[in-house]
Amino acid sequence: MQPTVLDCSTNSLGCWTAAKLVTTSRWATNGDFSYDLAFAVVGPGGLDGATGLEIAIDSTAGGDATPAQVGFNRSRGEFLASFGYPQAPPYDGQDLFYCAGDAQAWDRLNRRFLNSYDQGLKCDLTGGSSGGPWYAEFDTVIGAGIATSVNSFKYLGDDSTMHGPYFGNYAQKVYLEAVDASGSGDNATVGPPNSLP
Repeated sequence: MQPTVLDCSTNSLGCWTAAKLVTTSRWATNGDFSYDLAFAVVGPGGLDGATGLEIAIDSTAGGDATPAQVGFNRSRGEFLASFGYPQAPPYDGQDLFYCAGDAQAWDRLNRRFLNSYDQGLKCDLTGGSSGGPWYAEFDTVIGAGIATSVNSFKYLGDDSTMHGPYFGNYAQKVYLEAVDASGSGDNATVGPPNSLP
């Protein structure tokens, strides 16, 4: 059986092309996984009748009832659902998988959880799932939630925990830079705000 080939003509919504990418300078320059995040400035696209999704922002600590798709400075330790298309065995990259649980911060030096800039989620997803969203308040009926991190990396010796950056002040600054970007142009890196994370 031939695998289904999805491209812009066979996808029911079509495609939108990223015109510009905006990321943290700490990731682009230093490879700092605590700030491994980016936002894409997306141009027009899609098939006839398909519309893009409006993005609302929840910048409150702990969240509120405001509908949102990206959240910043939310309480740590939330119950999150992580999604991805893992490719490394035992997966083959063809199907969407998820993990869910309470996120915790990780102390790299002492190999224990505490208040660090990245966070961990018990999850056996493998390589290929990088960049997949971590959703708080995920609604299984409509398939939406508030993105608060992304799949990024695993520490050597711990295949059971996926790590991702905490969407705090720095992530919000990068997002706002992407929102303010107009049209295509050079990709951009954003320096840290006065206060981290």
